[in-house]
Amino acid sequence: MHSEHPGKFLLNIGVAIGAVGALLGGRFVDRLGPSAVLRTSLGGCVVGLLLAALPASWTVLVAALCVVGLFAAVANLALPAYLVRLFPNQRRRVLSLALVGSAGLSILYPLIAEGLLKLTSAAGRGGFTLALHGLFAGTAILLLVGTLWQRFDQRGGGAERPTPVAETALLTRSATVLLAALMALHGAADLSASVWMPRVLASASFHRQVLLPGLVSSAYALAYLIARSLLSAAPETRWRRRLMALPGLLGGTIFLGGILTRDQVGTAVGFLAGGCLWALEYPAFLATLSRAGPRFGRAMAAASAAGGVGGFLFSTALGALGDRWGDTELWRMLILPAVAFQLTGLGGLWWVLKHGRSLAPALDHSSANLAIEAGTGPKP
Repeated sequence: MHSEHPGKFLLNIGVAIGAVGALLGGRFVDRLGPSAVLRTSLGGCVVGLLLAALPASWTVLVAALCVVGLFAAVANLALPAYLVRLFPNQRRRVLSLALVGSAGLSILYPLIAEGLLKLTSAAGRGGFTLALHGLFAGTAILLLVGTLWQRFDQRGGGAERPTPVAETALLTRSATVLLAALMALHGAADLSASVWMPRVLASASFHRQVLLPGLVSSAYALAYLIARSLLSAAPETRWRRRLMALPGLLGGTIFLGGILTRDQVGTAVGFLAGGCLWALEYPAFLATLSRAGPRFGRAMAAASAAGGVGGFLFSTALGALGDRWGDTELWRMLILPAVAFQLTGLGGLWWVLKHGRSLAPALDHSSANLAIEAGTGPKP
């Protein structure tokens, strides 16, 4: 078999496995509860990582990555629901912090990859193989510790006590579907822009090549980390409706303005500045979606699966357009993700105008009841 085939297979299989895991995980979260599903999915990730740590053929590695991808997709759905159960009156803040952790890992990934590549040139293939499988083993140990902690944590272990919000849907079915669709559109735009930005910055579209594309990608992850860290520190109810519309509208417009400068630095700055804004959008969507009650897990699953598959198809379509336009016109590819972010903001504005005002009293009443139950609010 040609050596290029396994690499392409590894790149594409994650999308399919993640979509299957998301769809299965949503139903399990709603039926079994997030705590049990989170424990099981973390354990499955540990098994897959230990399998990947074995120095075997690439087919074993593919099987291991399938196991990890499947259970990781389930864990990504169970974790937000688990956090909402633990902190029902601090939804947006804890979900923002969880997404901050994801952004931090996105910063580390390129650094780890660069380190492995340097290790290959310095120590040869044997050193690379040892480091790669050792990385899988070390990650498995860390996840195992986390799984055991989650199992014996007094707040997460044992029988779950569903909160009134977890059982009662404050969102109508149409509001839930529209919100999940907006989250999927956001995910597809983010994925396609992230995938193609390094390629465009390194292309002949710009007369000046000033910035390293990898540096811009790391800075983008850092922008997400900073923006969502600030959001987690903001009061829970502040800017609730604005954050569902303005970040996409303003961020997409700034990104589009940077693209139209036809300058590499201008494009990168527009991308990073826009990212600082639209990074605030997804936590606001997710916190509001958590009000879907028994439909929360399935709605998250639909949004995650549609966002992943949509991002894959969007990125593939952009690649086809790039092949057609040529290297000097690749900058035009980025216009479509920028417009997609603007459409997400417009959709958020429509959602707020259609559902936001009628939902606000119910949210305020629910938050007050939860504060009373937690002992942080005034007694009636």
